[in-house]
Amino acid sequence: MVLILGPWIIMLTGVLISACIANGRDFARSLSALQSSTWLEQQIRVWGTSSLVARWVLVGVISGLLAYPQKHIRQGQLDAVQVRNFPRRLRRRLLVSGRLIAIGFVLMIMSVGLYKICEP
Repeated sequence: MVLILGPWIIMLTGVLISACIANGRDFARSLSALQSSTWLEQQIRVWGTSSLVARWVLVGVISGLLAYPQKHIRQGQLDAVQVRNFPRRLRRRLLVSGRLIAIGFVLMIMSVGLYKICEP
């Protein structure tokens, strides 16, 4: 049972953290902290900011930008000063939510693989 529910609980925890950020005032703080990001501006034009789903996707985009900042800075999609000045607690919450989702997904794939191997 732990093998089945464990990954889902881990992933849903990450999703809930992202949803709380997307639905709260932290969303506006994160957008204003990365004003010069060309990639984020492009995603805002594509998704908009009115629905919760669009805001949740944008939180994922911001989490991805902050997870690998050097790559995005080299590509010109992100400003190093804005990354350095990004609110620390919000950055940590964004990174934790992204990592929980990724870890839960990997654990789910592993548990399905184990199930297939041990299947009678």
